Amino acid sequence: MGLFASRFGPAWLAVALALSSRLSTAQATVVGTVFDSLFTNAPMRGATVVIPELSRYVTTDARGRFRFDSVPAGSYTMTFLHPKLDSLDIAAEVLPVTVPASGVVNARLATPSPAGVVWLVCRATADTFPAMMLGHVRDADDATAIAGATITAVWSELVLRDDVMQRRTTRSVARTRPSGAYVLCGLPSGLRVEVSASAGAHESGTLAVVASGNALLQRVDVAIGRRDTRSATVTGVVRDARGRPAPRATVVLADTTPVRVRTDDSGRFTMRNVPAGTRRFEARRPGSWPQATAVDVPSAGSREVALALGRGTSNVTPVPAVAPGDSTDDSGFEERRRAGIGGFITAQEIARARLKRLSDALVRLPPLIVGSTVRSPSKAVELLLRAEGKPIGDIVYTPILRMRISAVRSCTPAFYLNGIAWLPELPGRAQLEIQSVVGIEQVRGIEVYPPATIPVLFDRSNGCGSVLVWTQ
Repeated sequence: MGLFASRFGPAWLAVALALSSRLSTAQATVVGTVFDSLFTNAPMRGATVVIPELSRYVTTDARGRFRFDSVPAGSYTMTFLHPKLDSLDIAAEVLPVTVPASGVVNARLATPSPAGVVWLVCRATADTFPAMMLGHVRDADDATAIAGATITAVWSELVLRDDVMQRRTTRSVARTRPSGAYVLCGLPSGLRVEVSASAGAHESGTLAVVASGNALLQRVDVAIGRRDTRSATVTGVVRDARGRPAPRATVVLADTTPVRVRTDDSGRFTMRNVPAGTRRFEARRPGSWPQATAVDVPSAGSREVALALGRGTSNVTPVPAVAPGDSTDDSGFEERRRAGIGGFITAQEIARARLKRLSDALVRLPPLIVGSTVRSPSKAVELLLRAEGKPIGDIVYTPILRMRISAVRSCTPAFYLNGIAWLPELPGRAQLEIQSVVGIEQVRGIEVYPPATIPVLFDRSNGCGSVLVWTQ
């Protein structure tokens, strides 16, 4: 140092000492993002990112970004807090971070994935029933959390047992925690599930929740009100898919006994004596898909809502149909046929064409095509009949239909019988199983939808379309 001082002078010595001091106290910057893998599959805004060892915290911006300046070197942990996770008692990940003496450290935090949450919470049932539902139950008037409420999910499916069609109804039940939160495990993926909540003299309506085939986790919040309270008035406007008021549309309250009102020339409607709690309202009009909306109805007073019609066609050729107020067509077949979306065939058309089998009717509905044929009876059954000396009858080749979704690609659609998803014993055998128990003379109507036009209640999001068969 003496040589340095004598050669460069006192000024250079002061600079060297200052630089040495700055390097000894240099600190780094930690930047990163928080990603919501659970609900929105997008960056998470408003998350509080924490370094517990330093008692430092920052809040993410609109793009989920955060920044810590002047972080001393060392080994730390990072995590984050957000109301979405807190309300469901789900903990965020804890990420170890090593901070050097200087420079920039990039860190990426994320919520658990839906599959991860299902596995952590519902391990006992995750393999057999891969989906779960979570949310809150609250009071319809003051939004307070309801502890000890019962939340029930019910779903049905059709299965073939010993050549007999059986309808199987399954339910899953949970109770809410002190925070009003609930978790329902053991739910199917890709089926319509009816959800309701109750607590003492309070209840909600029944909500139809349709999870896509890939949705392992859904959030459904429910409000409950007194059973004997029907004092509220619901008013609002119905708009079409372009946002324009929809005159002469039908608004349906999906209750034990459905209630219907019509919109006026400005698209507005008023429905009185509506029961309290979360209720399902549907907006319908020829040329558009019905669209369902969950509305939290108070025990008294009024509630203003905005309802929307689904996508539809602007030029629809009128066909004979059930009147909007007629309750004889519970399936909604005629209403969808009036909308002009999808392919349809009626019992009258089947009779006029003198069709003999269900497959004969299906093959008339594009985009269904013949993918293969199956010998009926099968070779094994034929040999058994011959061994027993029984007549075989005519050998029939049944076409197995697939749906063409592009010039070079086809797939196996989902099948529904009377509105319930048919789950075949073997993949791709739904058509054969339905045909074995449903004669052509029993068919009331058939609907076929390619992937882009499937009504939401019949969409299993399997990347293919849906075929609906209705019987007398």
